[in-house]
Amino acid sequence: MKLRNAPLVEVVFEMRWALQGPENVSVHLRSDPVYSLLASEFAENAKKHGFQVQKQTDSSPLGPLGHSVDKRFYRDENSPFPVWQIGPGIFACNESTEYEWDGFKQNIENGLTTLLKSYPKSKIYPIEPVHLELRYIDSFGEELVGHSDFVKFLSNDVNIKLNVNDFLKSNVLADQFDGTIEIMKKVKGDEDTQFGVQISTAIVKGVRTIRLVNKVFKSSERLHLGKSNAKIIKSALEWADAAHGLTHAFFLDLVRAELMEKFRQE
Repeated sequence: MKLRNAPLVEVVFEMRWALQGPENVSVHLRSDPVYSLLASEFAENAKKHGFQVQKQTDSSPLGPLGHSVDKRFYRDENSPFPVWQIGPGIFACNESTEYEWDGFKQNIENGLTTLLKSYPKSKIYPIEPVHLELRYIDSFGEELVGHSDFVKFLSNDVNIKLNVNDFLKSNVLADQFDGTIEIMKKVKGDEDTQFGVQISTAIVKGVRTIRLVNKVFKSSERLHLGKSNAKIIKSALEWADAAHGLTHAFFLDLVRAELMEKFRQE
């Protein structure tokens, strides 16, 4: 069920594939030899799914970097979401507050279909996925939780405990707490997949807020999703479904009942 006052800012699905270059060279300086051909074909094929508007990102002086977004595709000039993004070795699908899983999953499938259809067929440079990621970004502003204090948020609003020593609570220091915590754990049954959560204070458009990022990602030198386009898409979607199950269960367990009720209110 969609929460009426959900704190969601953005949800992102990413797939990255192997780039060419020496292992001792940063991945950002490695190349995707067929990227220019991919970008041209992707732009045309994206239109068939309603992504009519293409915008160029601010490239570095070196040109588009490896595993960095180079182009974004929108349905129209006035709709910032949904958006498809591509760059050398990377595809991303993003949605914002209109997010619902079934629709987002369909958009992922359409995006991957467009990507693989557009990727030049080459025995020398085949597409070899090396990373999948599903990431949720939430913002808990004062309008939702009534404050922007990091320790108070952990103590009162979510099910994570942080014991603060007396000195940090003394009048020698200011009352407001800022901070960041990050936790990573491997997912049982899939040694290449990990679950991660980061909670931090942040400034968004000049306003203090509590930022939550939780993600599931799978990384390996080669993910072995399959050899055909259909198999790659099927494997990626099955993984995304499982990842969504983890992120959904985490969020329901994280947020305390009083705060969750605020999300459901008219």
